[in-house]
Amino acid sequence: MHEVHLSIDDVVDSLRQAAILQEGLNGSPMFRLLKCLHKLTGLKVTLYLFLQDGKGFSLEQLPPMFADYPWIRFAFHGIMPTNEPPAMKPDELDNAICKVHQCIGRFAGSDKLTNIIRMHYWQYPDEYIQVLKRYGYNTILSRPCSDVHANEHKPNDVVNIWRTHVRIEQFSCREIIRSIRVYSESDEEQPLVVFTHEWALKRRHIVLRFVMIVMLLRLKKFTFI
Repeated sequence: MHEVHLSIDDVVDSLRQAAILQEGLNGSPMFRLLKCLHKLTGLKVTLYLFLQDGKGFSLEQLPPMFADYPWIRFAFHGIMPTNEPPAMKPDELDNAICKVHQCIGRFAGSDKLTNIIRMHYWQYPDEYIQVLKRYGYNTILSRPCSDVHANEHKPNDVVNIWRTHVRIEQFSCREIIRSIRVYSESDEEQPLVVFTHEWALKRRHIVLRFVMIVMLLRLKKFTFI
């Protein structure tokens, strides 16, 4: 049985839409897409969240709204969108994670937290790892091998590290097929890790649908985690 970890980074705009629109989550194109994929494939997905959008919206403004979405998990990603890796002291990271977890507990339930994390810009210095572990994160997601910064700092051997196989917005459909085929034919023990970004789904939602179909065909038996 193959395991697939599918996640979306930089999530905040869709939550802002859900907070201000009368339709709630149904007013968000991203959540409509995910709900459709869940019905078709049994999709489970992890959303990596920003605490705020930098334009006045914060997760603290979200009311409870995920009771009907038990297949969505949440985790910390960063404080807000930035074009460069943000410089945070460990106590600042601790405070930010605490706030995000409190918000998740309120709008979705603390049982929706996952122990798998991908930090904004893959920031994993050892002093951050100690903070992440205190909040229950025991698995970190690495950069894709195709990333030009793939050999940046890696933490010491205190957590699990899962290699990222597919970043949807960087791969052509042919490359996605090849990557999933290589994984399915290998004896790799870690799950297949596939991810994209919230901003990319505005342009590449069709590709996400394609990825789901490929996984159904290539991974005859699989489960989302």
